[in-house]
Amino acid sequence: FLSIDGDTIVVGAIQYNSTGPGKVLIYERNRGGENNWGLVKKLVAEDSDVDDKFGHGVSISGNTLVVGDESHDSHGINAGAAYVFQKDNGGPNAWGLVKKLTRSDAKSYLNFARDVSIYGDILVAGAPAKRSPESGACYVFQRNKRDPTQWEEVVKLVGSDAAIGDGFELWVANDSDLILVSAPSDDDRGSDAGCVYIFERR
Repeated sequence: FLSIDGDTIVVGAIQYNSTGPGKVLIYERNRGGENNWGLVKKLVAEDSDVDDKFGHGVSISGNTLVVGDESHDSHGINAGAAYVFQKDNGGPNAWGLVKKLTRSDAKSYLNFARDVSIYGDILVAGAPAKRSPESGACYVFQRNKRDPTQWEEVVKLVGSDAAIGDGFELWVANDSDLILVSAPSDDDRGSDAGCVYIFERR
């Protein structure tokens, strides 16, 4: 799991150790030599359990990083959670946790934040509901302009014709006004032919 913005690369390593919830590794260019990519930080979630998948989704935009953990159990088994980190929060070049996000309708086996995407002040986290009788959904959060450490859920996105098992959300991308959501098991054009839903902010 990989995300890059400018001179920073973020790597999600859900199996960093043989046992453990995973880690996120942050590399910066020109660390340790010109054009060398040096490790500057390892992130973990203090409330993760050994069977969590911290780092399953990662996305960086500027000085803000979001990390997904689809197996986090704070609101039910595999309900999932997303963690928002900010550079220089807690000291120069530190990456401090500023917010933990969960679904407004969180429950077991919905796998919230299996994939995440952030662009500017818009954050998208998907919930494919792999073991639930639902088709999956994406949740859009917006950064509070008065308090940039706060993120508010603004809309829940679902596929207009999504069916159970379509995998709606398995990969998401956004550029502030457009959000792309994949459903690789959609059957409209054949068994598991897949499709992409495009949402536009208006």
